[in-house]
Amino acid sequence: MTRRVYKGSYLEALDQYFSGSPEELRESYRSALSLMRERDEGLTGAVDELVGGSDRGPSIDAAAAAHFQTTWLEGKGQLEGQHVDAVMRRGYQEAIELALSYDEPVPIETLWVTGASDEFEMHICEGRDGIIVLQFLPLESEGSRRARSRSWVVGVGGPQNVPDEQVADTEVPIVKVQVSGAER
Repeated sequence: MTRRVYKGSYLEALDQYFSGSPEELRESYRSALSLMRERDEGLTGAVDELVGGSDRGPSIDAAAAAHFQTTWLEGKGQLEGQHVDAVMRRGYQEAIELALSYDEPVPIETLWVTGASDEFEMHICEGRDGIIVLQFLPLESEGSRRARSRSWVVGVGGPQNVPDEQVADTEVPIVKVQVSGAER
């Protein structure tokens, strides 16, 4: 399985919502916790509430919400049996509570990691300036070209790493491959 670390448009919207001044973060986190905790039907109801805009979370368009529902929350396809809804809900509750435990709330940034685990997991890390959430996805993915955030893999060249450019002329070719974001 090919390993990738990247963002998609979902994560960019979530990162934007989980950033800002301490006052904005307190409000965003309060709203997000309330939205996640009061929904018996899981994240499905929370996502439905965010379609078209809400003061309780990032705005999601209807097509993106339907895709998220089918691909992530219904447990079909490559994520079947992974309990994504329950893990994601609890993982973000833990990340938010940690972000709020600082003297002033800190932002949360999320990255997807594919090809490194057979299970859907959320790893929560304290960073110097915020909380980093890594979502380990048991999916094949080549990254996202629709995302604004760009990411690259730097490693030994080979069939899995068709180089955008060779970055070091050493005994083994070290190459750089862009895996997310649009070309600039």
